[in-house]
Amino acid sequence: MIFDENDNLPDRRVKELQTMIAEREARLTQLSGQITHARHEINNALTGIIGHSQLLLREELNVKSRNRVESIQQLSNRIGELVANINDE
Repeated sequence: MIFDENDNLPDRRVKELQTMIAEREARLTQLSGQITHARHEINNALTGIIGHSQLLLREELNVKSRNRVESIQQLSNRIGELVANINDE
């Protein structure tokens, strides 16, 4: 490939790379907002599930039902921990 002496290829390439970086940064910002929103929505749902399971555990339940509700509560807590760690790494 033959280049004209007046063609400033490195400057053009730097500008292209700067544009690409700016686009990627904008996309990362957008994704970060989506992740924050998803965390919020998941935590809202989990709060309801955990709260209802706690209310159920206050009632008289047979062993099978109590075990199921305790499992729901434990799994909900685990999901909450996983969601909390998504942006913390």
